[in-house]
Amino acid sequence: MAAIRLASLAASTDGLTSPQSPPQNSSRNEHSKPDVAPVVISVEAFTNTERPNEQLLGQLVAVAGPVFARLHERQRTLLGRIIHGGKIRWLAVAAVLLALLSICPADFEVEAPGQIVSTNQRRLFAPDNGTIDQVRFQNEDVVQAGQLLLKLSNSDLDLEHRRVQGDIDTTTARLASVHAKRLSGGDPQLSGEEAQLKQQLQNLKEQESLIEQQLASLEITAPFAGTVYRRDSQQELMSRPVQRGQLLLKIVPADSSWQLEISIPDDRMSYVTNARHESTERLPVRYVVRSAPEQDWTTSLTQVDNTVEVHDGRMSCRATAALTILPQAELRPGTTVTARIACGQRSLGFVMFREVIEFWQQVRFAWF
Repeated sequence: MAAIRLASLAASTDGLTSPQSPPQNSSRNEHSKPDVAPVVISVEAFTNTERPNEQLLGQLVAVAGPVFARLHERQRTLLGRIIHGGKIRWLAVAAVLLALLSICPADFEVEAPGQIVSTNQRRLFAPDNGTIDQVRFQNEDVVQAGQLLLKLSNSDLDLEHRRVQGDIDTTTARLASVHAKRLSGGDPQLSGEEAQLKQQLQNLKEQESLIEQQLASLEITAPFAGTVYRRDSQQELMSRPVQRGQLLLKIVPADSSWQLEISIPDDRMSYVTNARHESTERLPVRYVVRSAPEQDWTTSLTQVDNTVEVHDGRMSCRATAALTILPQAELRPGTTVTARIACGQRSLGFVMFREVIEFWQQVRFAWF
């Protein structure tokens, strides 16, 4: 395959010149540089084919070269203007956005999880170590005051109760024997032994009374009429060992009032504290019930605890808000919500990128 390559689409080339073209000044070719990058035309001919007329190709280059050169120069100039002008516009837009983010105020809210609880609900705990023998309720059963709910057993108390009863029987029999001997024989020493047995019997009966009270406390009854809440009560409680102080169930009276209990994360507590100090009114709270997120509700913060607790491995502070308008949802203790506490106004940039700013502050503190 034979090939002829013609370079430089200009009026003249180093390897090929049109016959009609005037000769170029050699000194000018040596010192001047073309304004545009050379463009190469490649003409290839297969073997055993006629070679193209180089003179005609030279004429084509002479005519088309200036046209392509001007077009290339125009495109390069236009592209430069676009790029240069685009940089300025982007810088201007970025500066305006930064100014808006820094100056424009926006409502700042702190998000925290929470739950709806009854203000006068009662939590019933295990009075002592033991095993649950009877479960007399189902979840959300309506019960009456004094109704038996749970019955526990404690093998140690049962054993101690039987031991004391045996000692009482033995002491009672001994006392009766000594009393009969004293009456029949008149031995003055029997009088002292009889008095000692009477005191011992009294102590044993007091022990029996205390043990019976402990056994009676193992029968858990409803303190008032209301609704009992314990999910899967039979499966979770029946024949299960429990420890003293372990939560067994919750009971809510029929005429209960409700409140919002919010767990504010420790890393967001400072925003709430500062907002409470800066405002003379209660902080507004927006919340949605997670089971019905199509509508949000409003209330206000009533109390914030001063202590920090650990919930699910995270540090949080407990806060409460009264519910004057109840959500249109079936309320039960522990109904989960997502709350947003209004903490005044901050810059729009801080509200949008608060987490990024806090992360950078932590990194800066750790590094510097």
